[in-house]
Amino acid sequence: MSEPEQSTSNSSAIPKSIISTINQPKPLKILAIGSAYEDTILYVDRFPPEDGKQRAQRVEKRRGGNSGNTLTVLSQFPNVDAWFMASMASKEASTFLVQDFEAHNIKTTTCIFRPSATHAPVAYIIHADNTSSRTIINYNSIDELTFDEFQQIFDDTCSNDNSSIPFNWIHFEGRNAAEEAKMIDYIDTKDWRNNAIISVEFEKPFRRGLEVLIDKADVLFFSKVFAEGKGYDHADEFLQIMSPYCKDTAILFCAWGSSGAMCFHNPTKKFHSAPALAIPSVVDSVGAGDTFNAGAIYSLSQGMSPESCLRFSCELAGRKCAQNGFDGIVEKMRLAAMKKEEIAANKQMI
Repeated sequence: MSEPEQSTSNSSAIPKSIISTINQPKPLKILAIGSAYEDTILYVDRFPPEDGKQRAQRVEKRRGGNSGNTLTVLSQFPNVDAWFMASMASKEASTFLVQDFEAHNIKTTTCIFRPSATHAPVAYIIHADNTSSRTIINYNSIDELTFDEFQQIFDDTCSNDNSSIPFNWIHFEGRNAAEEAKMIDYIDTKDWRNNAIISVEFEKPFRRGLEVLIDKADVLFFSKVFAEGKGYDHADEFLQIMSPYCKDTAILFCAWGSSGAMCFHNPTKKFHSAPALAIPSVVDSVGAGDTFNAGAIYSLSQGMSPESCLRFSCELAGRKCAQNGFDGIVEKMRLAAMKKEEIAANKQMI
């Protein structure tokens, strides 16, 4: 295998394409398949000792789940039509989740609600201020979405769509791999498939069979935890090892927390890297990886280069870490980019 080329991006240099993609956006209609949780976040000074007792500084209830978080960020961009598909508890038990999706203009009519499930999936997150660590304990007893369920809902949704391409991006959360492989194979049979992008997130290394999805995705999102779980300490080494197993046209991403992120562009065999955005302090890192994925999906859908896409995504994820929750991230990034362009223009005039 030939030696890949390396390039490094400076996140402080904001390309003009960021402004143009937000102000003059191309349409993005995205369907994300994943899970939805009721997150309870406990903010503490330090992680509690075993069999100990301590008071939390504050508590927050939030809708969680990777693909849902990604859609929450994407829905803040103009001209985005966001759809969510998942296996969920009964409609009564899922009221909080559905209402929050609707509040963020995310459609849930493609979800399967299971009447026998009286409790929504839950996650308890302990956020320790002294280390900015997040310890997550979750519980989900709901059966995963099956291929047969997906096919019926997907066909019904597509038949009700009058456009030639019902979705131009379909994102999978990388969960029940065998069923998701069937879903992707089914999408591949559609006439419009060549005009749509399929992305898959590989977050948890202990989920069995995820490898079957690697050669099916156009865009792959690997987490630091996934790479480390496979025995790799560096994103570039991991991506280079993974690239031959992917499509020749695939783009591979690996976010590495405070160390930034890397991208491997399989068509050109080039690496791109970008540092994490420098922020005064980490306020809330819950969902930072989901925000990174949203940035990559949006910027790629707007035709940005892999290099620009990478630093776009790193900045968006950094801004997420600097605030609580997801609301207003895109607007803050747009205003910051405008300010940088204004400063740069003033310097040229001097």
